[in-house]
Amino acid sequence: MFCRRILLGSLFIGLGVLFSGQGSGQKKESVFGEAPSCSDVIQIFSWSRKNHGLTEPSLRDPGFAKKVAALFAEKADPHYILFLETEVNQLSQKVSKRWNSFVQKNECGVFTSWFDETLAMAKKRLDSRNALKPKSASTPAPVKYHSFAATPQELAQRQKAFLESVPYEAKEILFPDDLDSKTILVKALLGALDPYSTYFSESEFSDFYEELSGKSAGVGITVEKSFKGLQITEVTAKSPAFLAGIKSGDQIVEVDGKSLSELSFKQAAQLLKGEDETELELTLENQNGRSVKTLKRTTQVFEDKKVATLQVKKEHDKQIALISVPSFYGRGGLGSENENERSSAEDLRNQIETLQEKGNLNALILDLRGNPGGYLEEAITMAGFFLGPKAVVGIKDREELRTLKADWTEKPIYTGSLIVWVDEETASAGEVLAAALKDHQRAILVGSPTTFGKGSVQKLIRLNDPFLNLKLEKNTGVIKLTTSAFFSPLGHSPVNGGVKTHIALTEKSPQSVAHEMKPQGLKTKDLEPLMDSSQLKEINDKASEIQSLVARIQNSERDEESAMVTQVFEIADQVLELKTF
Repeated sequence: MFCRRILLGSLFIGLGVLFSGQGSGQKKESVFGEAPSCSDVIQIFSWSRKNHGLTEPSLRDPGFAKKVAALFAEKADPHYILFLETEVNQLSQKVSKRWNSFVQKNECGVFTSWFDETLAMAKKRLDSRNALKPKSASTPAPVKYHSFAATPQELAQRQKAFLESVPYEAKEILFPDDLDSKTILVKALLGALDPYSTYFSESEFSDFYEELSGKSAGVGITVEKSFKGLQITEVTAKSPAFLAGIKSGDQIVEVDGKSLSELSFKQAAQLLKGEDETELELTLENQNGRSVKTLKRTTQVFEDKKVATLQVKKEHDKQIALISVPSFYGRGGLGSENENERSSAEDLRNQIETLQEKGNLNALILDLRGNPGGYLEEAITMAGFFLGPKAVVGIKDREELRTLKADWTEKPIYTGSLIVWVDEETASAGEVLAAALKDHQRAILVGSPTTFGKGSVQKLIRLNDPFLNLKLEKNTGVIKLTTSAFFSPLGHSPVNGGVKTHIALTEKSPQSVAHEMKPQGLKTKDLEPLMDSSQLKEINDKASEIQSLVARIQNSERDEESAMVTQVFEIADQVLELKTF
């Protein structure tokens, strides 16, 4: 094991391209950390390929070389508005011819030269039309593209639409200064192994960990780029900024004496970050003039990413509660070893126990909508709250299959009726929990017809770990590497169509953000059940009662025009009939 925690999915589950972008192809040190050398790129890829849990593609496969070339172009131009299809095809042809030199002789020139030349051409095209200046004050919604433009005319139309949608941030978005061609290349190589493996610079990993943990050290402000530097758009109540009298609308023009006017948004925002309990000095401007505030950074918890009871319905002697689990944040990993870190499982336990102290908790609705995943241990612990020490998930790599249980407990903490509410963006660790509760006939699943369909486990691995025995020139960064596939207690993989719900409340939307951007994961065959015959018999006995109840609910009259949450509470009321739970 290369880290103490297994990471199953994340807030970056493949639904976005937050860290894709462009930069100089020349050797440089960015404000976000040094880019890897060509030798580093080859070493990182070679190690990842050998230690990947599901595949080790042949380097002689011409299809793999073409896949790397395609991903390199896509990660260099994630908006598909810089490069022409013919230019990308030229890259593919060059890579196919020089692939052996790249792999055997550490020659990255086929990628870096194409990148520098083609990016220069893209800038020239934009400059020739004076395209980086805003054309109007209106800001229409940006259009998303999924392939490169076939003609210069089509490319020009895309650029015009994009630049009008983000007129003041266009140059920074199209030509960010924090990535170079070799950083893009290592991301493309890992992405060619599978869509969930990637490379993070130190800065990228810091952002990734903040999202995963749901907290950040700061002064409690939300900012956006402005002409003078950064404009504050929101101030968190009781935060250091709030207590210092800082208001929404104030402009930050300097941080620790450094002017922000010539910095990009990422560069400026980076100056606000720091360790807990450290100080920073903000020079602010508003209608009253300039002022200087010295603030101390404190840990800010993202309340919208915290397990919370959203609604409680009390009627006569019945109590039905809705608890939201937005992600499986947890302790440890590579971000921290602090036992005082938040735990989503402990937060859920506290919410359940608080509700139980207030009276009978007859039914619980566990809201996993939009949950992109997180730490596997948190999902397994949560499953134990409802299942006790039963099989939760099977983890299979190229060598072995392991069955993981919530063996920390002898009995569940909640035995009442349970509804799990999911949607098409419920992914990864969320699918582990939903599938385990469904397979054991412990919960009724409602929501979208299926969940997202991600069935792999990743580990976070620091490249400076001496155990890896890598001889890197730039010994920084983290890789997120797929190490295994996961299966439900009955042996099903979410990759094969997601986790299906008992009761569908919404039609599957082809415009769904999750499925529109969904990467194609490695296909996996289902396994035999992870339990013995007596456990299977117990499950089958329960299944008939649940199927009968589901049929009655589906045939009953339900106001489908009412709010979704109202429908879910109505179903929870009917689930109270079950004797199985």
